[in-house]
Amino acid sequence: MSKKAKARFIFFLVSSFALALVISLIIGACFFISLHSADRPKTVERYKLSFGYVDAKKTTKYVYAKDIMRNGEMCVNFSDIAEFCRFTTVGDRKNVRFYFNNSDGDILEITVGTNIAYVNGNPINMPTSAYMIGDTVYLPVQFVLRYFEGISITSDNEKRTINVLYSDEVECSLRLKKDSFNLPAVPDRSQ
Repeated sequence: MSKKAKARFIFFLVSSFALALVISLIIGACFFISLHSADRPKTVERYKLSFGYVDAKKTTKYVYAKDIMRNGEMCVNFSDIAEFCRFTTVGDRKNVRFYFNNSDGDILEITVGTNIAYVNGNPINMPTSAYMIGDTVYLPVQFVLRYFEGISITSDNEKRTINVLYSDEVECSLRLKKDSFNLPAVPDRSQ
């Protein structure tokens, strides 16, 4: 075989390989895009969630409405709040305790799947049950707003936004101390 024929043959092989590689990449990309878009239809409702200090840059992410709405109640990712406020979290996928690193030594106890929380030992009925998605604990916004200081939550359903803001001046704490209120009767948790 002549040098020209060898060169043409090598050029043909390299060109064919390059063309096959480009075609494979295009087909693979189309397949990946179709799988990715099949998982999340464009009609799924999402909220824009921002959290951070009141007077500082905020972190923003998107959350799906199906993940934060339970029984008509909006819930919030409490694991993010706990991390941001530097709570110590102990427990398993069923029972979780959040120890506040504040001067009062506040403790929040949650049992996933129930609507009863223990705030500094006091049983409180939440509007809907605590739940987990992955390793993330979700609690009703109404409960967080009522019993937590140093955190504010606002939402706008029209704009599909949720803002979780932390105070620069007030440390995260619980509003309820043992024997400070007449509490509603709640079943004994030892049963």
